[in-house]
Amino acid sequence: MFDLQALLIALEFGPQAGMKLKVGWSLPHKIDTGLFPQAVLALSFRDHHVLAQVAGYHQDVIKLIPPLVLNESDVNHIVDALDSTIGSCRTFSGPVWEVGKRLSQQLFKRRVDPVKV
Repeated sequence: MFDLQALLIALEFGPQAGMKLKVGWSLPHKIDTGLFPQAVLALSFRDHHVLAQVAGYHQDVIKLIPPLVLNESDVNHIVDALDSTIGSCRTFSGPVWEVGKRLSQQLFKRRVDPVKV
């Protein structure tokens, strides 16, 4: 059992080597600079029930703030979930890109059809 006073983990994403991955990196950033980490987080939550946050606007950083008391099984679940989710980012047109596509469609829809207050 790990008993900690506080735990904060931040992961920063950046462009990858290889033409296909560079294109896959730049496309969501052209739509919205915060789209890529949002897609990663949506997939992480949907598939693994790991809840995290974007660290800030226009940043490719996600932050995890796990409970102060967690066991080794919890740690392994979080690590495995992130490994799977981040690994899928290296597959262009993989699940992260599908989530990004849906998020961008919602973003464009909101820009075209503003909600009336």
